[in-house]
This record gives sequence, structure tokens and C-alpha cells, in this order.
Amino acid sequence: MRVREPNLSRPFKLPLNVVVRGREIPVPALVGGLGTAGVWVMILAGHPFARYVGLGWMAVGLALYVLYRRRNGLPLLVTAPAEPSFAAEKRSDGQQARPASG
Repeated sequence: MRVREPNLSRPFKLPLNVVVRGREIPVPALVGGLGTAGVWVMILAGHPFARYVGLGWMAVGLALYVLYRRRNGLPLLVTAPAEPSFAAEKRSDGQQARPASG
């Protein structure tokens, strides 16, 4: 969303952002993603059983994702718009409604 809608109001922003081609990229998220991908590749390379189970798990997950999106008439590569949540509704007195916690 930060790339597609850069001017949208953001109540929280991670520190250590870098600007790449005019877009802010959060470095902690980038490091976390690269670290996760690196560990996944190391496990696939070092454990023959995990290699087949892990790749099978990813294939099943991808197949279920495609099946779900197709059954609901949603495009595969475009984010579907979310329906308004309860928290976004306004009360009659102008205050923002909040769900009950408990």
C-alpha cells in the first residue's frame, strides 16, 4: 500500500525507511523478508525430507489460494477491496464506533 497509495494518511510508520525511486521502503521489513527467505532456502537445501514437504506445502497453499480466488470471482494478482469494518462506522453522536472487548 505504501507504494500504490503513498499519500494516504498513516498513523504509524516504521523507522529506518529508505527512498527507492521516490518510494519509501521500510528497512526492517525488507531485512525480515530477506532473512525469512534465506532460512527457508537453507532448510530446503539442507534437509531432503523438508525439501519435498516444504515445496509440497507451498504448492498446496498456492493451489488453495488460486481455487479460493477463482470461486469468489476475484483476480489472482489484484488486491480485492475490503468491506468497511465495524470500527470504521460512525455513531450518531459523531464518535467512532468501537467493538466490545472482552
